[in-house]
Amino acid sequence: MRARFSFKYLIIAAITIVLVLAILKNISLDSTWQSLKQIGFGTLLVCFGLHFIVFVFRSLPMKLLLVQVPFLKLLNAHLIHNFYLQIVPASLGELTLPELLKAYVNRTKTLSGLLVARLHSIALVGLIFFASILLLFRDFHFLHLEYKKIYTYLLVGLVVLIFLAILVFKSKKHNAIVSRLKDRLSLVFNEVKDVVIRSMLPRTLIVITGSNMLYLLFMALFYKVLLVRIGVELGVIQILFIMTIQVAILLLPIKSFGGFGTTEGSWMLGMMALGIERGVALETGVIVHIIALISAFFFFTVGLTIRSISAKWRMSGSASISSKSKS
Repeated sequence: MRARFSFKYLIIAAITIVLVLAILKNISLDSTWQSLKQIGFGTLLVCFGLHFIVFVFRSLPMKLLLVQVPFLKLLNAHLIHNFYLQIVPASLGELTLPELLKAYVNRTKTLSGLLVARLHSIALVGLIFFASILLLFRDFHFLHLEYKKIYTYLLVGLVVLIFLAILVFKSKKHNAIVSRLKDRLSLVFNEVKDVVIRSMLPRTLIVITGSNMLYLLFMALFYKVLLVRIGVELGVIQILFIMTIQVAILLLPIKSFGGFGTTEGSWMLGMMALGIERGVALETGVIVHIIALISAFFFFTVGLTIRSISAKWRMSGSASISSKSKS
C-alpha cells in the first residue's frame, strides 16, 4: 500500500516537472520578473486584504453547516487549510480541514460539510461560466480559440480519461476497491444526508449562495488588482470566466504539486479565448499563481501562529485551574 502511494507521488512529481519545464520554455523570465517587481508591497497588502475577505466568505457556509464550530476557529482553520489545497496534489489537501477541526466535530461530519459546501460552490461556478459566455461571446464570433485546438485539447483529455479507466477496471483489486468504497460511503451517508437537508433550507441556501457569490467576486477583485498593476486590462466578468475554467481544470484527474501547470494552463486558455496572445496569457498565469501562493503561505503562517498561541493559552488556563483546585 505504501509503495503504491509513493509511486503515485513519483508520477505526480514527474508531471509537475514536465509542466514546469513547458512553462519555462514558453515564457520570458526577464519579462515575468519585471512584471513581478511592478506589483510592489502596497499592492501586495491590498491583495492580502482581499484574500482575507475571501476566507471570511468561504468560512461562512461551513459555519452554517457545522454550527457547533466557533466561527473564528473555522476561519483560522481555513487559513491553514487553503495552503494545503494550494500545495498538496490530488485533492488530498481537503483532508486537512477535518483534522484541524477534530476538537469540535468528528471528521466525518466535517468532511460531509466540506463536500456539500464544495458542491454548492461548483454549482454556482457552473452558472457563472454559462452566464459569462453569454455576456462575453453573445454571437460566438469573438471566441478566438481555434476550433482545431479545442478539438485537440478535448481529444487529449478523452484519451487520458480512457487510459485511466482501463487501468482502474483491469486491476485485479478493482472489486475490493469498489467494496471498500461502498463501505465507506455507507458510513458517511447519514452525515451527508443531514448536512444536505440543512443546506437546502431556504434561508441557509440564500446565505450560502450569497456567501459563495461574494467570495468569488472578491477573488476576482484580487486578480483584478494584480492585473491592473502589471498592465493587463481585463474586466471582472472576463476574470470570472477565466476562474470558472480554472475550477474545471482542477476537477480533471491530472494533478501537480503546487498547481503548477494547471493554474497557468487555465489562465492561458481563458485569456486566449478572450483574444490575448499566448505568451502574454501564460506569463500572466505564472505571475498570478506566484502571488496566490505567496498569499496562501502568508495566511498559513498567520493561521499556525494563532493556533499555537491559542493552544498555549488553553494549556496555561487548564494548568491555572488545576493548581487552584489543588490549593
